[in-house]
Amino acid sequence: MTTENVSLVVALIASVLNLPVSSVGSGSSMETLPEWDSLAQLNICLEFQERFGVTLDMETIAEATSVSKLCALLPIRSNSAP
Repeated sequence: MTTENVSLVVALIASVLNLPVSSVGSGSSMETLPEWDSLAQLNICLEFQERFGVTLDMETIAEATSVSKLCALLPIRSNSAP
């Protein structure tokens, strides 16, 4: 889990939940953020798919309930990519 990936996922979650970025951290999850309910989970995963160009199946959506779990789903990026 790179610092860049954490920052990207934290910013996405904060945006979807309408929270300041400082309210979301690398240890944030559905259990630690009251705003992150089941509807928010779907919205987070929809935005994640759109922003990062990945497709998540329903099982993955149900399990991707933390910053760290979402970071693990990010596509690997090359350091030479623009």
